[in-house]
Amino acid sequence: MPATLGVAWVSADLRFIDYDANSGGYIRPHVDGARVCPERGETTNASMLLYLTTTPEDDGGTTDFLETVEDEDSVVFSVRPKRGSIVVFPHDAAHVGRCVGRAPKIVLRGVCRKTTEGTTQRRALPQVGGVAVAVRAL
Repeated sequence: MPATLGVAWVSADLRFIDYDANSGGYIRPHVDGARVCPERGETTNASMLLYLTTTPEDDGGTTDFLETVEDEDSVVFSVRPKRGSIVVFPHDAAHVGRCVGRAPKIVLRGVCRKTTEGTTQRRALPQVGGVAVAVRAL
């Protein structure tokens, strides 16, 4: 994990998510929950998505960050999956996994402990609910 993301550690509790293009894979608006890392006995405060595939511009599949989980149209910003890129965000950041089209969308999802805002970009990091979300190509 690049130090510029401000992540202290990642829990070994990782899982793959395969959005099925045949059924228009979609994950409804939600926030993630904190977990206690069994290896450390500490609580996580952020989620991470490592994109293992790229979805074309016209093929859906974005991860959209929302103002509120109750309003799926309240998009603050979108992340288009690009193989090798990672997004790290606070557990309480509302987000949705949009329907995929023809191209598969496969991500490695994990939880981590974020200690700083990171320095991934020279411009200001995108904000969701007043908290910065780090997006970076690895």
